[in-house]
Amino acid sequence: NTDPPLYMQVAQGSVHPDVLADSIVAEFLEHSWAFLLALGLGISVITVWTVRQSLAPMRRLSVMARDIGPASLDRRLPEENLSAEIVPLVHAVNTSLQRIESGYRREREFTANAAHELRTPLAVLKANIETLSSLDEVPQLIDELGDIERLVTQLLRLAQVDNLELRPGAEADLHAVALGVAGQMAPAALAEGKSIALTGEEGTVRVRGNADFLALALRNLVENALAHTPRGSSVEIRVGKDASLSVIDDGPGVP
Repeated sequence: NTDPPLYMQVAQGSVHPDVLADSIVAEFLEHSWAFLLALGLGISVITVWTVRQSLAPMRRLSVMARDIGPASLDRRLPEENLSAEIVPLVHAVNTSLQRIESGYRREREFTANAAHELRTPLAVLKANIETLSSLDEVPQLIDELGDIERLVTQLLRLAQVDNLELRPGAEADLHAVALGVAGQMAPAALAEGKSIALTGEEGTVRVRGNADFLALALRNLVENALAHTPRGSSVEIRVGKDASLSVIDDGPGVP
């Protein structure tokens, strides 16, 4: 081989690469610390501003919610111009306010109806007491007190209806409901010299509905029938094949 030999020389500086890198970083920080500080402060300010802006609708909604009271239950929180994350919460609050308003209005209507319904029989009773001349009129007053008692009982049951939970898809047995009401009302009927008969379908008659609601309605009808029928009469509760309930009496009817 006649080619001349090849020689390579490798050298390394006196400064180590890690030291050189540290020097470069230190020099950069020395000349750029003010810029980095300003950048950090700017990012912090922007972050705080962004958070405050995103929470501003919540603060406005909380102020509006605090102003809602018994006299302003018809108010609702606005659902427009809100972020998608807040809308479901506001909608849920408005739905709850709707239920509260409905319940509150029912209570007010019940109180007004109770006062109206009780005013007349109480006035009649007061007039009869003022004109009471002998003990012979006491039975009439007792009957009038019984009418007031029935009215109060029915009004209280009407209030109970608002507290009953109506479950979608619930089923009730009309025969069982009628049998229960007949058993409950039988002692009162016998005490008045009357009777209650359960007729119609004897087996299970399924309907979609709440058994407690049906029992309250049926009991109210039976009580009215007993109150307006003479002694010795009978009140019939009939369960129809077409899933119907009927209360039949032989009284004079409602004038």
